[in-house]
Amino acid sequence: METFVIKTPSSSANIGPGFDVIGLALSVYLELHVTIDRARETSDEPLNCRITYEGQGEGSADISLDPSANLITRVALYVLRCHGQRMFPVETHVHIKNPIPLGRGLGSSGSAVVAGVMLGREVGHLDLDLDRLFDFCLMIERHPDNVGASLYGGFVGTYLRPLAPEDTQRIEIPLAEVLPAPAGGVDTGETPPAPPHGIGHHIKFPWAKEIKAIAIIPNFQVPTHLAREVLPPHYTRPDVTFNMQRIALLPVALGTSPPDPELIHLAMQDKIHQPYRQTLIPGLSEVVESMSPSNQPGFLGAIAIIPNFQVPTHLAREVLPPHYTRPDVVRLPLLLLLLLLLLLLLLLLLLLLLLLLLLLLFLPFHLLTFNMQRIALLPVALGTSPPDPELIHLAMQDKIHQPYRQTLIPGLSEVVESMSPSNQPGFLGPAEGTQVIR
Repeated sequence: METFVIKTPSSSANIGPGFDVIGLALSVYLELHVTIDRARETSDEPLNCRITYEGQGEGSADISLDPSANLITRVALYVLRCHGQRMFPVETHVHIKNPIPLGRGLGSSGSAVVAGVMLGREVGHLDLDLDRLFDFCLMIERHPDNVGASLYGGFVGTYLRPLAPEDTQRIEIPLAEVLPAPAGGVDTGETPPAPPHGIGHHIKFPWAKEIKAIAIIPNFQVPTHLAREVLPPHYTRPDVTFNMQRIALLPVALGTSPPDPELIHLAMQDKIHQPYRQTLIPGLSEVVESMSPSNQPGFLGAIAIIPNFQVPTHLAREVLPPHYTRPDVVRLPLLLLLLLLLLLLLLLLLLLLLLLLLLLLFLPFHLLTFNMQRIALLPVALGTSPPDPELIHLAMQDKIHQPYRQTLIPGLSEVVESMSPSNQPGFLGPAEGTQVIR
């Protein structure tokens, strides 16, 4: 008889300005108590696995005990089938103890995914390190902050590396093709697509021992997809600069002991996701705006705007911008109509110029995410001794200003693209500040 326990922490992500970048593991654990009776030759259980569940809160009664439908065991089956094992060992019993509230912003689904890949590794006796397990997590949960925190623990920054086109196609495969068929589906016997190596990376930030997190669990939900729908596709340059200034400070501010409440409160401010998501949560704006270290001793900041509440659909629609209607058709004499056409042509030219200005002023969301992931890592990467040249090289990448300014300096693009730590050992170190020498 083989027995073991898997403990996976809950998590909070979108920490302050660190949207899709920074996650924090919290000490509320999802536990899998696993028993394997390898002495048996056959099993009456589907896929050789029996599930029992012990949970609390709304939705617990709806957790499936079918191993082909339960998220944890489906993820484990995905890992097993990528390594040529179609079922669980005979006979596997998985008892799930889950105190993490479902759909309340504590990363319950991310914890389930991490527990699932760990379960697949253990029951299959697979030689997979944590970084490879992270790849499997990211094939299921496409945002790295929650699963990164639950897998590695602590306060972590995560980022996705640029992939080759063929690897990009692999991670964009629909989840229905990645996970085994749910209950009632047909097992085709085919091997599912394995994740590319090194999809995501992480770095652990220090966390001051004096800082504690308080999770406020609401009695209503908001689907994550709704919280993402209210975000705009583009952001103004001032808002991007606002966030990047703070996200560069936040990991160091939260890791400094003793902590500086005013600095952390300022570093936790955000203009990328919190202002938009607050509209889905009645009363949240007033709470966030009224609390500060000056009037609430010990308060550091709203760690995360939890995206897992539920509000009526009409509220979600009210936050969307209104549609523009076409102007009414006006009948004019021919001469006036010609003048109107000339004016319309002039307006069209002005609109084209305005569009060009907007393209320069606004930054696409994916470029913003790329930069925020790296700027959160850079201060810690540069302050770690001994340094990791490859990590620093990746953290120094940029899509906000360098690609545009390189066009002003002939040959610079070729120099930047051809240099890396692997072929150019040694870089300049930081200098001391201005000094007076007598």
